[in-house]
Amino acid sequence: IAAGEQLEIGQSDVTISGWAMESRVYAEDPVRGFLPAIGRLTRYKEPMSGVFGTDKSVRIDSGASEGDTISRYYDPMIAKLIVYQETREEAINCMRRCLDEFVIEGISTTIPLAKDIFKHLNFVAGKVNTGFIEEYFLG
Repeated sequence: IAAGEQLEIGQSDVTISGWAMESRVYAEDPVRGFLPAIGRLTRYKEPMSGVFGTDKSVRIDSGASEGDTISRYYDPMIAKLIVYQETREEAINCMRRCLDEFVIEGISTTIPLAKDIFKHLNFVAGKVNTGFIEEYFLG
């Protein structure tokens, strides 16, 4: 397309298959208005990943390691946790398991908030909008 050529397939050839969900893990404290959380990662253990592990439905994009220092001079994102499953319910359950397995100590992170979101009845039912976090967790 960038070269001005046509695609060999049309929109009707594109099908939806499965569910992917992502949780971004930030060095922020949701309880304190998402203030940055700086300090040393005294413990860092990712959930089983398809990159080096055996679960091909889980991907973790991260550059963090145990012992790293999170400073105020850089983006506070520590990792992106991505899961894929055949159904929405399976994707939610996989994300819950991964969030439970993700261990970060030494600083506050958004993992506890993500756990609460993936357990919330309205989220599970697909009743979400752009004000979901503010309405149910900050309001």
